[in-house]
Amino acid sequence: MCSSDLEAQPRRGTYEAPTEEKQLAKLQPRIAELYRKGRYKEALKVGEECHALALAAFGKLHPAVASMCNNLALMHKSLGDTDAAAALYKEALDCYRVVVGEEHASTATAACNLALLIRDTDAARLQEAQALLEGALQTRRVLLGEGHLTVAATMGHLASVVKLDGADGRERAAENAERAATLQAELHGCRAAERKQAHRSEERRVGKECRSRW
Repeated sequence: MCSSDLEAQPRRGTYEAPTEEKQLAKLQPRIAELYRKGRYKEALKVGEECHALALAAFGKLHPAVASMCNNLALMHKSLGDTDAAAALYKEALDCYRVVVGEEHASTATAACNLALLIRDTDAARLQEAQALLEGALQTRRVLLGEGHLTVAATMGHLASVVKLDGADGRERAAENAERAATLQAELHGCRAAERKQAHRSEERRVGKECRSRW
């Protein structure tokens, strides 16, 4: 092997992430911090910078770009600009559908985000919101199983949309809401029992450790 062949081979451990990717990693926690403090305009500005960085680093069709769209949508929603929020939630959903597929947790989350905004702002699109939530519920049942709090919460969201669809909708919504509430109560009860059992096990383990020291 000649020396030029050796020089042409990349050395291990020398990869460096692009500048945009590094800056994105630094700025993302700032968005969450500003949002928690209610400083939505500042969070929006940082979010827009992150969105531009994600586009530069990954291109338009990438989960990171979809995530940035979700963040921007939340900021616009918090500031009362629901039209901009709806457009960005739709952009995020479309991106996720292409890059990770329909039956993916991120796609289900984006669908729920858009559906709940439609529910709260556009009565003429309730059928669309219902379809989005039904799809998200199906995905979450497959990924998480029927006995999961996120599934129960999605059932509740679906019921909140269905009940707005006249008398028949209210009846169907009541059934869905009852099922969701029952599931949530059962899950909370199971988790409380699990925590109690884990605490008892920990007490026994600590007690054995203490006795073993003497």
